[in-house]
Formats: sequence, structure tokens, C-alpha cells
Amino acid sequence: MIYFLPSGKKYPKIMIENYEFVTHLKQRDSTRWRCGYSVKTNCRAYIITSGKVLHLYKPHNHPPTFNGDTSSVPSSLVQVVNHEIRNK
Repeated sequence: MIYFLPSGKKYPKIMIENYEFVTHLKQRDSTRWRCGYSVKTNCRAYIITSGKVLHLYKPHNHPPTFNGDTSSVPSSLVQVVNHEIRNK
């Protein structure tokens, strides 16, 4: 499950497994999202969304960053493909 976080900024945010991601690169058929804390923590984690498929790449180098309430946040079910193992 991914959550669409209200950011009030130019770029949207999504949250998966209590980690926040921001838009990094939009292409015609997919969007690459980087960790919302990539600058602060030099985290290299990123995801790619394409329709209802989400690809996870590289593990985070910090604990989860979101501890808010998600009960009123819009969400969507997606198929998750984990690519972390081959990137270690």
C-alpha cells in the first residue's frame, strides 16, 4: 500500500513502509522517486512507479521517517517488486 501525502508544494510525496519519497524524474510511462531524506542522510533508496507497479531499489540508510496518522490520507494498492537484494 502506498499513501499520497499532502505536501502543499510543487512536487507530490508518497509514502511506503513509513518512508517518504519525492518526485525525482518523470517519464512518459513511469516516475522515479527518491528518498525524501536523500539530501540530509545521503540515502540512495529510490522507487520507480509505472501504473500500479512499484519497483523498490536500494535500501535506506536511516530509520523510517514518517510517524503520522495515515487514516485520512488517500492510498492505493500496488504490486511491489523488490530489487534491493541485487543492488547490495
